Amino acid sequence: MQNPTGTYVIPLVSSSYTLAAAFCCIFVAIWGKGLGRRNCILVGDLFVVVGASLQASSWSVAQIIVGRVLCGVGIGFISSTVPTYMA
Repeated sequence: MQNPTGTYVIPLVSSSYTLAAAFCCIFVAIWGKGLGRRNCILVGDLFVVVGASLQASSWSVAQIIVGRVLCGVGIGFISSTVPTYMA
């Protein structure tokens, strides 16, 4: 990945995961009922698998950011759905 340096690159890589998860949690809280809890969990799992595959095979900073965003979206789906599903 060409050893990324810079004031904004490393924090952007790091925070893209959390930011995507936060936005997705809000999205699922508002519109997730139409999908159903089980389907929200399955969609979240799919996003995590695709994002993790992209991160593991990344060749550039942009690719790892996209992978982290996809993983964040998946974790957003999962973390806002599983607690209510378990209850």
